[in-house]
Amino acid sequence: MRGKQVRQICDVLDALAAPDGATIRGLEEKLGVTRRSVERLLSTMQEMRFPIYDEKKDGEREKHWLIEASYVLKLPNTTLPNLTISYHEMMCLYLLNRDDPVFKGTHIERKLNSVFSKLSHFFPNEFTTALDRMRKLRVTKPLSQKRYTDHQQTLTSLAEAILSQEAVTLSYHKYSTDSFDTLTVNPLHLFEEEGGLYLIAQKQKGGAFRTYAVERIQSLHPTHTDYDYPKGFDPEVYLARTFGIIDDGAITVTLRFSETQARYATERTWVAGQTFSSNPDGTVDLHFSTHGIRDVKKWVLGWGADVEVLEPEWFRLIIKDEISELAGMYAKI
Repeated sequence: MRGKQVRQICDVLDALAAPDGATIRGLEEKLGVTRRSVERLLSTMQEMRFPIYDEKKDGEREKHWLIEASYVLKLPNTTLPNLTISYHEMMCLYLLNRDDPVFKGTHIERKLNSVFSKLSHFFPNEFTTALDRMRKLRVTKPLSQKRYTDHQQTLTSLAEAILSQEAVTLSYHKYSTDSFDTLTVNPLHLFEEEGGLYLIAQKQKGGAFRTYAVERIQSLHPTHTDYDYPKGFDPEVYLARTFGIIDDGAITVTLRFSETQARYATERTWVAGQTFSSNPDGTVDLHFSTHGIRDVKKWVLGWGADVEVLEPEWFRLIIKDEISELAGMYAKI
């Protein structure tokens, strides 16, 4: 089932929960689709066992469709199945709320705050205060976080396009060349990396999968054309393929960590498929293959003298040249 169809079902549920329900003609106007499309949607909902039914009212030619009143809970903005949530479940939901710098100042932050504010009314004030203390057990370090206050419409449009499986046309600023590119893509997923939001999309021309920084999307326009989700595509496998964000080539490396950093290095998974080997002098060697030479270089340099590149030789020379340039910068000190 497409995301667009899920949204249509939510709209139909809202309409059918009205006291007089809704006619097929009314649903046509509400959804902006044909009568045949409405009939197919109602049939799908019946197959999914939604308790909907039709009845003819006195003096009217067209039937009204309704949903059993006991099934739904009317909220200010929509109609949902009448679910019973335990206090323990509400408490877990409340604890999920935390300050996320990525969404600071955006409508997403406001919506989340609204939801959790409503949840807080289910608990006594003293208990809410205790939950707030628990919620602060884990905090977010605000450094190096990108801000998306000026990109709210872009985020909203991307979310709608992903859920609806609708292609979009982007005007994108390419950082490497400081130029703009216009392209049509199938937006698939959003993900966070080092405080930034990125889009995974499939280019319609050629079918290649690419990653785009949300803040570099200058404009976004829906094409009103649906796409099929790529068969066999796994976003987690796609993300694990690169060391960071940029895929500028494949690399297989062996790195030697100093004795002082050996234990710290072995406590983490840096790359899928990595292996370690210990040396008699207390150092450890890390072996892995990945994509993203530039990001691996930045990471290696961040360790300073605690990491030595053993192979490949060409990458060892790249690190050597970078260190020589740094030494020149500080030669006058």
